[in-house]
Amino acid sequence: SGVFAGNAPVFGYGAMFSNASQHYSLVSFPLIAPIAPLDGQVLDATPANSRYTELYAIDADSNLVTIDTATGAESVIGPLGVQASQRRVSLAADPGTGALFAVIGDYDCLFTVLYSIDATTGTATPVTPLGECVASVAADVPNQLLYFLDRGAGALNVVDAQGNETTLGPLGIVMNETAHLAIDPVSG
Repeated sequence: SGVFAGNAPVFGYGAMFSNASQHYSLVSFPLIAPIAPLDGQVLDATPANSRYTELYAIDADSNLVTIDTATGAESVIGPLGVQASQRRVSLAADPGTGALFAVIGDYDCLFTVLYSIDATTGTATPVTPLGECVASVAADVPNQLLYFLDRGAGALNVVDAQGNETTLGPLGIVMNETAHLAIDPVSG
């Protein structure tokens, strides 16, 4: 029993800005079905569980929030303690353990930092600075890997549980700050 948008299975969620209403709405894919207006701007989100009934998100006020995917209702968990608005932000979760990771960096790629995020308080703790201009991070939970899109080099990198980083190779495309990476939580 999965989540469905009409007759089609839902395979993703996003935030969409409406020029007419000047508000963000939570939408599902396919068919971009509006679910509900959001209270504010969401910088990035990731599933909070394997059933996709809730998302963890970082909002424009630099808070960790949860979003109910059926209603769009937001609940603030707490402040990150680091400025996330006006920056590149990517959030990834390990649905098995609940561990959250965020990559936050500036748009000029002068710094990028990997943080662990406390899912009960929202507090961000720096793990390590990253030498790359990371556009996005995604967790491959079954294999205990974190994947990074290196915007500066146009490459895909992977970090294992021991902290060893490997560049898998160039992607052959130019990425901007909107580039995003996702890992299928079922197949990896």
